[in-house]
This record gives sequence, structure tokens and C-alpha cells, in this order.
Amino acid sequence: FSLYLPLETQRYILKMVAVKLIMSNPEDYGFHLGPQDLYPVFTFSEIKLSTTDVVPLTMIAKACGISFKTIKDYNPHIRGYFLEKGTSTLLVPEGKDKEFNQKFYPLYNTLPKTQSSSSSSRYHVVKAGESLSAIARKYNTSLSGLQNLNKLSKKHRIHPGDKLRVQ
Repeated sequence: FSLYLPLETQRYILKMVAVKLIMSNPEDYGFHLGPQDLYPVFTFSEIKLSTTDVVPLTMIAKACGISFKTIKDYNPHIRGYFLEKGTSTLLVPEGKDKEFNQKFYPLYNTLPKTQSSSSSSRYHVVKAGESLSAIARKYNTSLSGLQNLNKLSKKHRIHPGDKLRVQ
């Protein structure tokens, strides 16, 4: 109480002390918490996934029958919109792992496969005025294929000088 702090910080600290006191003995302050007031138990199922290519998280969500946001909420360690190739363990809501393999692998097999050898890859340097769809047409590929190959989301913007993999 004797620290010299900015006024805003003083108020914040006092509020946190009040919260700590109330949560230590809620009944003393008129709060009667029942089981329905507590957070539910976090239940989940695990999916072990081995892939030879990068996989969009939206594809995994679709195979589980859940939203992209749910995949991200259950797996905060995954950054971005794609799951890297290799073996991964994902958490999904309990029961959503049932029939995952039967739904996922047919979708996975439709993904355009990337070339493992970088020497056989071709690249395109973006010029002013070019769009992803125009570049995809130029190299006779789909827009989604170009986005998957370069790990780009639908909202990603390209800029002159960017280097895109096209094969």
C-alpha cells in the first residue's frame, strides 16, 4: 500500500486484491457457487496423423465434423492454417475421432502433392498488378493448389517481389 505507482496501476492492483479475497472465501461475500458455476471438465479425443505433405487445418476440421475454430481452440500449439508434414497428435472434442480416417484420407488424396526435390521446383516472382488467380492461370493450376503449395490463407495478400512456388 505504500508503493508509489501510477493511479491506474494502483486501482488495478486493489481490484486484483479484492478478487483474491472474494475467491478465497466466496460465501463470506455473498457468493454461493455450485457445480454448475464451475468450468466443465475438458474432455477430448486424440488423433494421430501421419502425412507426407502439408495439410490445411480446414480439411482436418471437415473430416471431424467440427469448425476450424474448434481445431485451433483444442490445439493452441499449431500456428497458422496448416499442419506440417510428418507425424502429429491433435486433440478434438470427445467422440469426433470416430470415422476420422475414413473421412480424412479421401480428402487428403485430392490435395496436389508438392515436389520433395527443390531442384525440380519452379518459382514465380510477383510483379506489380498481378493477382494469385492470374498467376495460377498462367501456370495452369488452381488457385487453391497455388495457395496450398505456398501455405497461403485465403486472406493473404501478395506483393511485388514475393517469390511463389508454382510447381
